[in-house]
Amino acid sequence: MTGDNAVVLLTRIKVIATREDDYAVRPSRNAQRDMDNLGYDLVDVCDCLCDLEIGDVRKVEPADWGDGEVVVCITRFSCGAGQTDELYVKVCVGADSLEVLSFKLNGSPR
Repeated sequence: MTGDNAVVLLTRIKVIATREDDYAVRPSRNAQRDMDNLGYDLVDVCDCLCDLEIGDVRKVEPADWGDGEVVVCITRFSCGAGQTDELYVKVCVGADSLEVLSFKLNGSPR
């Protein structure tokens, strides 16, 4: 997926993910469980978000609640363990924060 909106949202994701603010990036309970199962921590997730490219974006849609837009990506990411995972990443981009809604292996159920 390409488009001006996707480019703007990816830029916002990267800016917010690099902030040193404890509340800038918040995982949902499901995303936290996914992260724990994969052995990723919040620093890894922020690194992954900063590495996203326009070719990773699969869908952009308005959030069903409040303000913000939901960005769905499929991306490949490797943290220090040397293993590369293909991940399904779903993020709600708010005015000044990100809520990670899903961070799991692509194709995983749930």
